[in-house]
Amino acid sequence: MAVQIVRYDSGQLTRISLRGNTERMITFVTVGVVVLTKRVA
Repeated sequence: MAVQIVRYDSGQLTRISLRGNTERMITFVTVGVVVLTKRVA
């Protein structure tokens, strides 16, 4: 479920970037951490 939400959010990234650049950056960092955690696990 989380992966689908993340991918959907990434698709909207370009449109929302003008609005909430900081929020998207935080989301990107969080996604990166989750991806790394899943790879290590």
